[in-house]
Amino acid sequence: MSTSFLSYNWVYPREIDKLCESVRFKDVVYYQYLQTFNLKLNPNDVLLLAACLRSVSNSSEVGNTRCMQLVLGGHGLGLDRSSFKALTDSLKVNKSLLRIVLSSNSVNDYGADQIAGALKTNTSLTSLVLSKNQITDIGCSSLAEVLQVSNRTLLSLDLSQNRISNSGAKEFIRCMQDDKTYNSVLTQIRFSGNEDISESVLIRIENLLEANSYRLQQDVLELIQDKDTKGRWNRCKLMVVGNGRAGKTATVRSLLGQKFIPEWNSTIGVNLSHSVTRQNGTWLNVGAVGTGSLISTPKKSFDFTSSFATNLYMREQSTVGGNTSKSVSSLTQKLPVLDDLDADEPKDKHKDFTDMIYSYNEQLLLDGVQGKDSLCFNIWDYAGQSVFYDLHHLFLTNLGIYLLVFNMSNFSTANLQMWLDVIYTHAKDAPVMLIGTFLDEVDDLSKVQVDIRNLVSRYLPELNVIQNGQDGIPFFTLNNVNGDGIDSIRKHIEEEARSLDFINKLVPLRWMKCLDEMMESAYRTDDVDKDPWIPLVDVKSVGKSYGILSSSEVEEMLSFLNELGMIIYLTASEMLKQLVIVDCQWLIDAISLIIRDEKLHQRVNPIDVKNGIIDRDLLENVWREYRVDTDFLIDFMRQALLLSEWKFGTAEKMYLIPSLLNEENEQSSASSKDKYVCDFVASGASTLGGNLPLGIFGRLVCLCVAYSNRYSDSMQPKISRSWGEIWFGADCFNLKRSQAKISLSLISSDFAPRCLAIILSMLEKISVDFLHGEVFSCWNVFLKESDIDIHDREDSILDYENAKKKKISPWFDSQSNKNNSVETDTDVVNMSNTFLN
Repeated sequence: MSTSFLSYNWVYPREIDKLCESVRFKDVVYYQYLQTFNLKLNPNDVLLLAACLRSVSNSSEVGNTRCMQLVLGGHGLGLDRSSFKALTDSLKVNKSLLRIVLSSNSVNDYGADQIAGALKTNTSLTSLVLSKNQITDIGCSSLAEVLQVSNRTLLSLDLSQNRISNSGAKEFIRCMQDDKTYNSVLTQIRFSGNEDISESVLIRIENLLEANSYRLQQDVLELIQDKDTKGRWNRCKLMVVGNGRAGKTATVRSLLGQKFIPEWNSTIGVNLSHSVTRQNGTWLNVGAVGTGSLISTPKKSFDFTSSFATNLYMREQSTVGGNTSKSVSSLTQKLPVLDDLDADEPKDKHKDFTDMIYSYNEQLLLDGVQGKDSLCFNIWDYAGQSVFYDLHHLFLTNLGIYLLVFNMSNFSTANLQMWLDVIYTHAKDAPVMLIGTFLDEVDDLSKVQVDIRNLVSRYLPELNVIQNGQDGIPFFTLNNVNGDGIDSIRKHIEEEARSLDFINKLVPLRWMKCLDEMMESAYRTDDVDKDPWIPLVDVKSVGKSYGILSSSEVEEMLSFLNELGMIIYLTASEMLKQLVIVDCQWLIDAISLIIRDEKLHQRVNPIDVKNGIIDRDLLENVWREYRVDTDFLIDFMRQALLLSEWKFGTAEKMYLIPSLLNEENEQSSASSKDKYVCDFVASGASTLGGNLPLGIFGRLVCLCVAYSNRYSDSMQPKISRSWGEIWFGADCFNLKRSQAKISLSLISSDFAPRCLAIILSMLEKISVDFLHGEVFSCWNVFLKESDIDIHDREDSILDYENAKKKKISPWFDSQSNKNNSVETDTDVVNMSNTFLN
């Protein structure tokens, strides 16, 4: 059965068998809002419905975990005790329902007592409608007691048109004003149609409800105003990587409960989405970041602060029982005492909250209750084509979970090994989940299991590979067509995320205030076009106004937000450190207009890129629709080593983009320049599988071309994706990339020491900025002695330290060093800082 995705469903009673079967089991129909017509369901139907609503996370029984609203009005459900008990028992464990309507169902005091029992453990229900039933003061007392003592998530209760008198209604007054334990989250109770309740009691209840709303508002405001408030943000970055056409985007859609689309265009650059999971296996696609505001202020797009504070407050309420805010008597001291409430009085006499300064946003309270235990995922879906590899390195971070997706029907362990090396290079501490897609096209999984198990064993325990405990294998299988396997994947991602240290990190609320200001100042609105970045100096100014006084805390905050994928803050150069990109998708899309796979992602207006060389006018034409300063994007790409000026020939303002270089390897003169050879081999600090870290060769080429530009007599380089012939003035050398190393070769003994020093300096910059280590921790350097055939004697190849100790020629030959004025060690380390100026 194909998965179908429906929002609202009206179901005839005789269809209930089919409905429950589809809602309950693996090939599930995801009903988010389920409503039946006003006809009677028989007890059997109710038992089936109750079974499908059971969603016990640690049970083998599969239940529906996406149904958020259930409308079952007019079925007489309360007439059969056993089936009604089964329904209320399911509510004890269901974690997805937010609202349930049981009006006109002959629910009596027994039924009210069963519902009260469910509310003792239910932590998701926020609205309960019990109107037009047969509940009396006895049932009212059961509901009030559980709301006073146990439940801190129900916000709205409708008891209109029942058989309730003053006695039952007063139980709710005690519920909300008891000196020891009281409910502080109820904001709405309806008693209309219960004619035996006096107006004074109704007024008292109304005022107490408003007191709850006001109290919560004030408590949240106090949290916001307290500069020392901290709490868990529960936010995680989910990075989806793998080769092109592996099913990465389809996997993201499955995670978000979206329909499978067979003909889906491959991703360009990186695609960002945001999801919320509510500890029940339900992942909701929430689109762009941003929430409603707690306080009525001028129109505001972002309010992480209020949402964060409300979640903290509701988390605390549910943990300690809700009796944590200011005394209820301090808010209602002018109201009449309980014993004086039998006489009718003018309604407005006891309204003490008409002059509230702030207008409370009820939706935010709902979000706070529903979101107190939620996890938020920022999902980054990375394109798998090789042309994007240089771009990806900027956005692979350590605080998150990696999903390495591969096509089981046509996969290569070499490709998987490459991606595992990429993850190890950039995020060796991050958990990795391997997901094998196209399950429907694989007849025999045994070979796949053996190959993956052997591959993964090489990376353990250095990499944290999430194990599939259910199947005893180090990967998860998935059929994106019908969703088979996605529930287990969601469950393991959520369990892993909740165990991560940074998820439980206490984040200062002042950081949220600063984030709100950054987002608000830089995001576009309907009225104003704003730059999608802000200067660091402005961030520091905003932070200072919220109590972030030290530069070190600003750096810590920006680094944390960057790691979570909320902003882009790169520190690879002084220029990049001065900018904070707040619209991540904008930057990626802008760069991807230039860097893309032309065969897969054709442009509306094709551009002429000759072996990676492009002129400024063409860049301006491409970026014009983004209405952004071309100088900014060029400078950003230059500092990120995605682009280098190309000052060769007669044309002006030309640029080299290594990602767009041709694949062919034109080494016509390579053989004449391999007399002196030096190999830079990626070490175990940057790779486990022996693969050269992706994007490194392109960045080295950028630096070499930038340095070559300094000399007026430099000849035009000859470069491809894996080879280059480059001149520094009159001196020439070759660079060659292979799977595990970069080779430097040249024929000039006089130039060899200086060339080695320059290349080492460039690799130092790349290592520090992109591999998070020093040059000799990331690279093993091997040099060949002069005048010895490298193929004849293995002992002719020495590592850097031994070669330096032996002063082998020409690399450390004193005469060559003297002739070429080799830079001092300090000069070599600092040289990279000048390449891009």
